[in-house]
Amino acid sequence: MPEDWKDDLINLMTSLGHDLRMPLTTISLAARVVEIAIQELVAIQPESVAALKLNKYLEILKSESNGAIHLVDTVLNLPKLVEESHRELALVEISPWISKITNPFVPRCCANGQSLSINILSQEQSVALEQVNYLELILTELLNNACKYTPTGGDITVNVSKKEINLLVFSVSSSGISIPPDQLSKIFEKYHRWETADSKNQGREGLGLYLIKKFTKLIGGEITVNCTTEPPTTSFSLAIPISCAQLA
Repeated sequence: MPEDWKDDLINLMTSLGHDLRMPLTTISLAARVVEIAIQELVAIQPESVAALKLNKYLEILKSESNGAIHLVDTVLNLPKLVEESHRELALVEISPWISKITNPFVPRCCANGQSLSINILSQEQSVALEQVNYLELILTELLNNACKYTPTGGDITVNVSKKEINLLVFSVSSSGISIPPDQLSKIFEKYHRWETADSKNQGREGLGLYLIKKFTKLIGGEITVNCTTEPPTTSFSLAIPISCAQLA
């Protein structure tokens, strides 16, 4: 890619991201004001049917706006990732590094009534990896999807293991949710949206898994998805190469 074209792309992405971020933030604040008004109405009329209907649509509005804000934040972070995408090696201490990625999701899972568990199954305490920034973005997006789709009372599990000699495998699994078989081959396609029984957890922009697939390919990895229906579970597995080169 020519250097000037890459700079133009970065500038365009940044400009679009900022242009979208402000109205989305305004929508989010407006939703919060409406939420307070509904709470006040319920305090006066606990059995208000209108308040219940309004609250249902408010939850959809909040869910959609939060999803869009997350997507815009991802877009705004892409230029930084492009600039830092040199194939430099980094020695990663697995346990604290995974904790850094997963810890922000702990309060969110608690609020959703979900459990989050981390299992380090690899005997190596540290490994040499390339393009760690992309890897962090992939795992963060997988966890974001897990929190979004796992129902209340469901379990989210992150496993880290070593496969063969030079592969590190991360799996993010969710209980209580299963992707329909006829959609498994499409979930990594651009703009593909799939729906769950819960309207608030419908697929949104259809770009998250598409970007995950692209970033995984960029770092030389492979991502797969497996689902079962009894009990319903969905598991994404990400295999990335461990570098055999020496760190400087």
